[in-house]
Amino acid sequence: MTLDATRILIVGAGAVGTVYGRHLQLGGADLSYLVRPHHGDRVSTGLTVYHLNKSGRKRTPERFVPDDVFTTVDDVAAAGRFDQIWLCVSATALRKDDLLPALTTAITRSGGSPTWVLPTPGLEDRALLAEHVPSDAIVQGVIAMVSYNAPLEGSREKVPEPGVAYFFPPGGKQSFSGASRRARAVVAALVAGKCAAAVVDDAGKSSSMASAVMMPYLVALEAADWSFKSLKSQPDLLSLASQGAEQATAVVAAHQNPKGKSSLTDGLMGKVAQPWLLKLVMTVGARLAPFDLEAYFAHHFTKVGDQTLYMMDRYIALGEEHARPVGALRQLLDRVDPE
Repeated sequence: MTLDATRILIVGAGAVGTVYGRHLQLGGADLSYLVRPHHGDRVSTGLTVYHLNKSGRKRTPERFVPDDVFTTVDDVAAAGRFDQIWLCVSATALRKDDLLPALTTAITRSGGSPTWVLPTPGLEDRALLAEHVPSDAIVQGVIAMVSYNAPLEGSREKVPEPGVAYFFPPGGKQSFSGASRRARAVVAALVAGKCAAAVVDDAGKSSSMASAVMMPYLVALEAADWSFKSLKSQPDLLSLASQGAEQATAVVAAHQNPKGKSSLTDGLMGKVAQPWLLKLVMTVGARLAPFDLEAYFAHHFTKVGDQTLYMMDRYIALGEEHARPVGALRQLLDRVDPE
């Protein structure tokens, strides 16, 4: 760490927060985590990662130790100023336990004007954060990686020790948008740590649209017991997922463009999510991914299942608000959450 190192606090040391933390520290940042008390000792003693782009199926461990680990917002307030606060939690966790009011109050007490980095996928997450911090202090991001707790449950994966495995799809970049100076500083911090990143026009819109395509297919996959084979053999379920993706993207476009000025891309996003394309992704992805893709979906999206249900519920509620069809979304939810 240098004397002028960027001070970064990451909220959450799960699969996403661990990967970002690793690369931010590699880039020279003074890295701290805020975690729940029962995770404090685990994170303080160091985190293990497996960079699959480098090690592939060999699972070579790399280890890093954060500069500080906090388990209460009072500890954060006493630690002084931070340059960036990364909220690496789920969209539902963002809304639990008074996290944002408590954290933003603690940061205000410590002084400064940090950048708030928001890579969560919720459609209304930015607006929620803007209730507590200045809007121009928010940099929104799109997570362009696969990360998970290894070894994957239900797979034959073997690792020397438990850790977080991650993979950056070839050509992909972590994308961020916001006030120019702040967004460029976030990207620079990642790039310095050899994590490809870029400033884009509207990361929030990209993330919301991508999530609207993905969530109905995740629900369909869950309804098929997380089995690619089972899902591919149920054309009615695949068709329902495709209709759900089209409905969800139409809802997002209407919500983001209330005056009806949606772009051509908005209209195409849901239509490209056709059953044949999903079959292709499942077949090719399962062969090329350096991890068990099916086990990854089952493990990771069961873990954040409350987030998926929350987002589906919001698509339905917003669809009704904007007078958009949501029948397929309802039918999908009934397959996994009849109540």
